[in-house]
Amino acid sequence: MEQVQQTLESKNKELLTAQEALEEKEEAIKELDKKIGTCQEELQQHAVRQAQLVAFLESSATEIKQAMENITMLTDEKAENTKSFMEAKEQLEAAVPKLAAMEADDSQGKAAADKLTRELESAKASQAVIANRYQEAQITLETAKNSTKVMGDRMQEIDAQISRLQQELADNDNEVVQANDLIAKSEAEKAELVKQQEALLQEMKTTDTGKEEFLAKRAVIVDKEAALQEELDEAKKEQIICQQKLHTVEMDKVKQMTEYDNALEQMSTTYKLVPDEARAQQLVLDMSDTALKKQEGSLSREIEAVGVVNIGAIEEYKITGERFEFLNKQFTDLSQAKAQLETVISGINTDMSKRFKEAFVKINEYFATCFSKLFGGGKARLILLDEGDVLESGVDIEVQPPGKKLQNLALLSGGERALTVIALLFALFTYQPAPFSILDEIDAPLDEANIDRFAKFLG
Repeated sequence: MEQVQQTLESKNKELLTAQEALEEKEEAIKELDKKIGTCQEELQQHAVRQAQLVAFLESSATEIKQAMENITMLTDEKAENTKSFMEAKEQLEAAVPKLAAMEADDSQGKAAADKLTRELESAKASQAVIANRYQEAQITLETAKNSTKVMGDRMQEIDAQISRLQQELADNDNEVVQANDLIAKSEAEKAELVKQQEALLQEMKTTDTGKEEFLAKRAVIVDKEAALQEELDEAKKEQIICQQKLHTVEMDKVKQMTEYDNALEQMSTTYKLVPDEARAQQLVLDMSDTALKKQEGSLSREIEAVGVVNIGAIEEYKITGERFEFLNKQFTDLSQAKAQLETVISGINTDMSKRFKEAFVKINEYFATCFSKLFGGGKARLILLDEGDVLESGVDIEVQPPGKKLQNLALLSGGERALTVIALLFALFTYQPAPFSILDEIDAPLDEANIDRFAKFLG
């Protein structure tokens, strides 16, 4: 029997060892899967980078091709310009002896020489420009070649990295295959160990039935003991809870008794009542503690909302009411007086407007007559700037002396303005005569001709 148990324990140890090895292999497979995912992501990133570099290389190749075409074109253009320059130089050298002979007496030859000289300078400038463009194209070509070389080196590095990653993926695949084979082998060993364990257990059951019954009874007793211990622990917890509740109830009772005594003392000192008298006057409310506390809180909030109680508020209200009635009566009297004054003012304004319009028409006629007499002709009139409100409107003067156009008073000369004002003054005197009037130096701004006119007007 002991040998069977030792064999079973040995098989169990082997089974646990196999399970641990299987778990280690599973962890290793998970790590390999993570490495494979990381390698695939890096490979994808390198592929994207490679595609970008290929696109850049194609663009660079296009630029190089364009630069080569520009260089070829510039080289041809340089050759043509050089040829033209040499031809112009040969012509100039051939023309120099002729020009020396013709320079003394032939101005036309000198002009031709100047023309050839200008053409030569223009050709030199064109050649310099072409040389500069050729040099710039050479620099662009060298830059493109350097960029292409750098991109090529970078492409080689990326190819090497891709090859390395592909080799790592292949190695990881081999490791995964080996791990799967090892897992399959471990599973087979585990299944074999399980079969052996089941066989040993069956053998133990057939050979040790009494021991199993004893162990079963012992297990039942142990379970009952544990259940009784749990019931005992629960009973102890409930006892502790009940003691706490009892203590809380006692504390609440003491608190309520204290509050009851304080309430009796406050009722006796503040309101001079005893409990029987309060009940007789129905001052004691038959409500629960919760309802009483709720009503107390509500009343407290209402008292706080009222604020500080003003003892003299009733007397102040009475005085304020009397003051309000007095001021309201005065306001009514003032409103009535205002309405009456507005009516009187409206009537006065209407009468004044009517009389002003009549006087304005008369004065305007007298002004035109006096102006015509002073100037020996012409026209003059007064104009209201706002005919809708004649009492607040301004007045403008338009005059037309003989031989001139109609214009504003400000555009007249000094003498004409003085005569115009004199005409307006005498128009006012004509409408509203005065017993006498003193005209002090009224002729000061007038010249001799206007003084004669004014004298004739007065005569």
